[in-house]
Amino acid sequence: MNQEKIGKFIAKMRKEQNLTQEQLAEQLGITKNAVSKWERGISLMDMSLLKPLSGIIKVEVIDILSGEIIDKNNKSVQYEKMILELFNNVNLNKKRIKNQYYLFEAIILVLTVIIVTLSHNEIVTFLTIVLMVVASSFNMSFYVLSKDIVLLLGKIKKK
Repeated sequence: MNQEKIGKFIAKMRKEQNLTQEQLAEQLGITKNAVSKWERGISLMDMSLLKPLSGIIKVEVIDILSGEIIDKNNKSVQYEKMILELFNNVNLNKKRIKNQYYLFEAIILVLTVIIVTLSHNEIVTFLTIVLMVVASSFNMSFYVLSKDIVLLLGKIKKK
């Protein structure tokens, strides 16, 4: 999905409905700045806003996600393309989360080794090890939670 193309499309369709960014934002229950960010291609809307947005600007959801009005004969091809793109994004997110987890674990290990090696105080050594175990536990919790969220998104997209 091309954020800039989607943003320009939303702006064009909003203007065709004679709506200001503020009016669109009010109808969607969001800020004018959020609409501005979409239209400038800085961010995408929350997916829960797609259907209400499509109703307001009088287009289909697939048109918004494509950044153009799709010919009725090509809609199924475009849906398939979009679904495959979403799955690719989910797989990239899985890899990114895993890499971040391993990087943080390596940092925790290196810091623990350095502090324990340089410390000649048993209490400091003990507290360092305890804090690093706690940090590692939080990292593992974040990794599992993030992985579950990505998997959940994948399951939602399959339906």
